[in-house]
Amino acid sequence: LAGLNLPELTIDSVKLDISGTQQAHQINLNVISPAIQLQAMANGGFEQQQWQGIFSQFSFGNDKAGKWQLGEHSLITLSADKQAFPQHCWSSEKGQLCLQANHDGVKWQTAGNFKAVPVSLFDQFVVELEQLTGSLRGKFSLAGDESKAITGNGEVYLDEASVQLNQTALNQKEPLHLNNTFLNYQLDKNQTSVQLNIEPELAGVSAIKADIKTVSIVDISDHPEQAELNGELKTSIADLTALQLSHPAFDGVKGRFDMNLSIAGTVSQPEIIGKATLAHGQVKLVDAGIILKNINADIQGDIDKVDIKLKADSGEGNVAINGRYALLDKGWELSADVTGKNFEVMNTTEALVIAEPDISVLVTPKLTKVTGKVLIPRASIEPTQFNSSVSPSSDVVVINNQTTEDASLHKTDINLTISLGDKVNIKALGFQGRLTGDLTVSGDPQDILIGNGLITIKDGSYLAYGQLLKVDDGKIRFAGPIDNPELDIKAVREGKTVTAGLRIEGNVSSPQATLFSSPDMSQDNILSYILLGKPIDQASATDAALLASAASGMGLQNGAMIGDQIANTFGLDEFAITGDSKENAALTIGKALSPKLYLSYGIGVFDSISTVELRYELTKIWSIKAESGSQSGVDLMYTYEPKSDK
Repeated sequence: LAGLNLPELTIDSVKLDISGTQQAHQINLNVISPAIQLQAMANGGFEQQQWQGIFSQFSFGNDKAGKWQLGEHSLITLSADKQAFPQHCWSSEKGQLCLQANHDGVKWQTAGNFKAVPVSLFDQFVVELEQLTGSLRGKFSLAGDESKAITGNGEVYLDEASVQLNQTALNQKEPLHLNNTFLNYQLDKNQTSVQLNIEPELAGVSAIKADIKTVSIVDISDHPEQAELNGELKTSIADLTALQLSHPAFDGVKGRFDMNLSIAGTVSQPEIIGKATLAHGQVKLVDAGIILKNINADIQGDIDKVDIKLKADSGEGNVAINGRYALLDKGWELSADVTGKNFEVMNTTEALVIAEPDISVLVTPKLTKVTGKVLIPRASIEPTQFNSSVSPSSDVVVINNQTTEDASLHKTDINLTISLGDKVNIKALGFQGRLTGDLTVSGDPQDILIGNGLITIKDGSYLAYGQLLKVDDGKIRFAGPIDNPELDIKAVREGKTVTAGLRIEGNVSSPQATLFSSPDMSQDNILSYILLGKPIDQASATDAALLASAASGMGLQNGAMIGDQIANTFGLDEFAITGDSKENAALTIGKALSPKLYLSYGIGVFDSISTVELRYELTKIWSIKAESGSQSGVDLMYTYEPKSDK
């Protein structure tokens, strides 16, 4: 056999070879897998309805656990009513493992002992821990008869043990050493009992102790619904700092943790009733830049339902969460109410946000629903980076859009009303001011979010081309997709006799910018008053470049007409924004100095690269062009116009 896949185990190859006769034959077995390599050879024969044989070779192991060779061994007897497997012992460089079993048709018995068996021998089956080291020692015995009664006892100790969590996100900085870690069991005709003890080598961390008792194995097998359970599991951690847990999302975990679980019910329907508490907790949320302090959590319940109460401080405020996790006929459900007062939800170099939530959250395997209100009494937002990605057009069809099945099955339903108080300040891209108003957000973030409401700009200003424009009572109206609100914003420069401004209207996806003034003036004069504080006929030639760049950069309606007006004012033959893309757009100014001599000057709209070009016509077909800029040179140009056939 090759390429055999079993649950939690992959076997590369299995080779079984039997040679000889029924009375005398040899059996060879070879198993190769990432978890274990096994080689065995036995010589035996089948006579008088029984097989007898002896191993001449038997070894197993893997790269981590080393090779285990069979040492002590005896004759094996197998028949329909009797099986005898005398003690066989395997040994490695440091360890030993011994097993034996017998069955005489009425009674059966098996026993074993072991020492220095490395845990790495079972790595293939320890899927939750990436690093578990140590060795096992102990002994066990089991016996039974026709009455199904099973008796016995055993003990397993884990020596020189350490464990380290090293998952994709959750990491433990140092291995956790374990002392006095063992599992004991006792079986008799009346009772089954199991004791577990795990003692971490950490200051302030108590041992994890479990003690479970129930009826005999016979009663469990015959009547599991009547096999009562009685036990407890408890531990305490004086300070979670001792665990040294780290995660990209959080750090600095502190607090006292206590857990006490009672185990009751029956084997067929166990009941776990318990309580876990966290006191004086603290954790840093990395992305949000906040530290949750004075975290006090109380979790108690049973298998069917768990009640959760949590309180925490952040900044000068606090938050409270009251929730319940329940197992229902339709599946699990987590519900919670979240309320807060002056709670600091973000404190980074780009944003300080204080919130007062009053929301309800419902989570099921198929749906996350969030409803309620959030008041933002105070915020200071000053982003330093902006996403320059462009959303595809509505008529773009995406082929083979890969969406995971889990994401498509799980939906999110949001219905939140966000109210901005009087101290919500924003500063970005030359704009600063206060935002007030209410906005209701609804829908699924994975699909379309709908916004309804009005946000008003107060005490605003906008720095454009070196001029500070006043922005007040600007309106941002939401009545559809949240990423495309309607704008109604005016930026104004007020003089003693003239008020000039820029009005931005329309949706965010296609805004329209227009100029206005009081008293009415031409468009080029309005732009000149906004940027220069004077009429265009008082502007210099240097000012013309600024005006043309602004006419293009602001995306003004009638921008080309404004450019012509500026060109006429300064007596220019060429005055335009050239270039086939935003990145290489340039303002070009040209003037014919004589019938044969033409001078032009160009400067990038979005960079400082400038170019001077001088053209001189030598004859009708010959001319010379000199250019100085990022690349300089002189060209002799020949012009040929073929005669057309008539």
